[in-house]
Amino acid sequence: MHCARHLATSLLGLTLAASVAGAQGPLNQYGNPPTLTPRPTRSAIDEQDLRTRIYTFADDSMQGRQIGRAGNLKGTDYIARELQRLGLVPAGDDGTYFQVLPYHLHEITKHSRLTANGTPFTWLKDWVAVPGSRAPRAVADAEVIFGGVEGDTTRQISAAQAAGKFVVLLPGDRPATPARGRGPVAPSRFEPAAAVAGAALAALPMEQRASIAR
Repeated sequence: MHCARHLATSLLGLTLAASVAGAQGPLNQYGNPPTLTPRPTRSAIDEQDLRTRIYTFADDSMQGRQIGRAGNLKGTDYIARELQRLGLVPAGDDGTYFQVLPYHLHEITKHSRLTANGTPFTWLKDWVAVPGSRAPRAVADAEVIFGGVEGDTTRQISAAQAAGKFVVLLPGDRPATPARGRGPVAPSRFEPAAAVAGAALAALPMEQRASIAR
């Protein structure tokens, strides 16, 4: 078990003007540049102050801010420093701006094993685990069953038929690259299944397979 420092923040809506001081690079459709040179902020927050803080927090140097990673620590430390500078009273643990919360980290690596009827599969070469919308759970002795075509409910088995099974789907007519944080299909259809797999790995380069499994 690990502990993560969690910081509750409020997201402020902000309309950025097309002409942005310190802008670097072409503006996007919303009038925002890809990068912005930081400027000193003031206690009385104005549009430029918000812009500086948002760009700082969203910068690649924060490393994505994923929980349990160094970027999460950097991001929350930055917000805490700004709150302290503004004079906000902390309401977290032990008089800080943080609250300690427990969490569990499960990671699949090249040492993880998957077998079907005694046949071993190689990580990244034969299979990739895509993060889903629910907590991971162990899958053992589950019957493998063909579930139909991804994204087409007219060519899929029912939720009752999928219950407790390891469901394998064929790519749809328009196979899409799996996105991080989503399984290969909508969870409502195969929620009772032990696991769901999509047979589309061959279409993805090795680098992309590794990135979606993180």
